[in-house]
Amino acid sequence: MLTRLQSGKIMMVFNQLYKANENDTSRVAGQFSEIAASWQREELSVCFSDDEAKSWSNPIVVASCKGAWLSYPYVFEQAENKIWITTMQSQLKICFDVEELILKYS
Repeated sequence: MLTRLQSGKIMMVFNQLYKANENDTSRVAGQFSEIAASWQREELSVCFSDDEAKSWSNPIVVASCKGAWLSYPYVFEQAENKIWITTMQSQLKICFDVEELILKYS
């Protein structure tokens, strides 16, 4: 999901192909995908762009839960830089400050 923040940044919320610090995941085809695909949904990540999505920051994992499906996110910016993310799958509810998150992981 892409969201333009009040600051002008674009934030992407997504499931990475692989979990953090891994470079492999099983790919499965079948009922939901004709072509083998990654179904990694145990981690939810965010990244940011300051240049209209031409380049992106490194992904930051904001939620991780073994065996869960952290997917189908909804994003709400309550105030400038105060972000709420919920998910349809697994009922995740988190809140963070964008600038604090970026400082922590930069």
